[in-house]
Amino acid sequence: MAQLRSFLPLWLPCAGWALLAACVVTVDSSSDPIAKVNRLVRHGHYAQAVEEAVRLRKEDPVRVEYELLHQATSVAHLLDRGRTATLGDQDYLALSLFNEAAEIDPEEAIVRHWIDKTKLKLATTLTDEAIDMVGNDSFQEAWGSFTKALEFVPDFTPAYDGLAAMDQKMIYRQQLAAEYYDQGVASLIEKEYDIAASRFGYVRKYRDEDARLTRRVGQVDHARSVEHQKSAAILEGEGLFYAARSEYGRALREDSSNTVAREGLERAILESEVSGLVSKGESALMRGEFKKAHSALEEAAGLTSAQTEEVAAFIEKVELARIEFLYFAAGRLEADRRYPDALEAYGDLLVQAPGYSDVEARMTDLQERVDRTLAMYQSLSSEADEAKALRTLLDIDVLWPDYRDVPERISALEAKGIKPAAQTP
Repeated sequence: MAQLRSFLPLWLPCAGWALLAACVVTVDSSSDPIAKVNRLVRHGHYAQAVEEAVRLRKEDPVRVEYELLHQATSVAHLLDRGRTATLGDQDYLALSLFNEAAEIDPEEAIVRHWIDKTKLKLATTLTDEAIDMVGNDSFQEAWGSFTKALEFVPDFTPAYDGLAAMDQKMIYRQQLAAEYYDQGVASLIEKEYDIAASRFGYVRKYRDEDARLTRRVGQVDHARSVEHQKSAAILEGEGLFYAARSEYGRALREDSSNTVAREGLERAILESEVSGLVSKGESALMRGEFKKAHSALEEAAGLTSAQTEEVAAFIEKVELARIEFLYFAAGRLEADRRYPDALEAYGDLLVQAPGYSDVEARMTDLQERVDRTLAMYQSLSSEADEAKALRTLLDIDVLWPDYRDVPERISALEAKGIKPAAQTP
């Protein structure tokens, strides 16, 4: 609306829009309908100003000033509604209103300013929300918010920084880390545009397509499909199955008859699922959920044809971690002087992992302690000499601290002044 701008003085900063001040010369400004609209806008009555401008335009459809007045008041009204919405944190509504104003006057700098400002606010809000999600380990949701922020402001540094920081935290979420790397690799590959394809695009722009152009475009599409297919095969060979799946998909979009790409896509989809199961197993292992980890990995082993060794190695890792967990659990029982429970735990462990570490030696030592303790405790029933009884109790307390009522009996005898008999060599 360059023509409109010449009529519009910047006397209305509150609305962010220069409204039509005077299009005709009148003797009495109070009777000038344009002046009346200006007064409505000046006092913030934007809706009424639009209604009045519509009425004037209906009365005189051919008068240019009224058309300009209608457009100007409409933009002013939309700007006011948009500012109210953004102040109330209804930013999506605000952006919609500002975009509507831009459709009326695409060249108006103030409208562009409010659009950019609202997009920046939305990007900031989404980034702040994503940072909170990262703090709560909601990585997939955070990735979506960061990405949405970049849609509003493509060069928004805080969102890029947030994505980078999130990547550092996603140790147990390998599936999500694989999908994120897939997009990066695919974007790099997508930047290598095929020159022939771009040239045929120019041809399409300037003339109707004919049989020869169609044939050439088909040849280029097939060539690009083969290039994507080759790129996908390299990624597949490197174990980057998410990226390979994306590239095989691009190859098929270029040429749906590419059977090599279709077969590769099926493999990549399957191996991506395997990678996801491995990531699931790794996460379960980190939480100590060995059964879930083993179940996920067994499922992966039944599917994969390219990651057999990796999956098998990880299954072995899970099993070793599980046995080690059982070993330390039995050790905690032993340290807690729950010797029978510890013996049972060590025994179960040996059934699952014969000859593991020093379990047999530990069991032998524990069993001797238990047997000697039981024998000495039973001998107390026939011991009349309190000094000898105290000696036996003290010996038991060394072998099995806090065994049954031994501490109480020791305290009772010592309270009586009984001294333990000399230790038997």
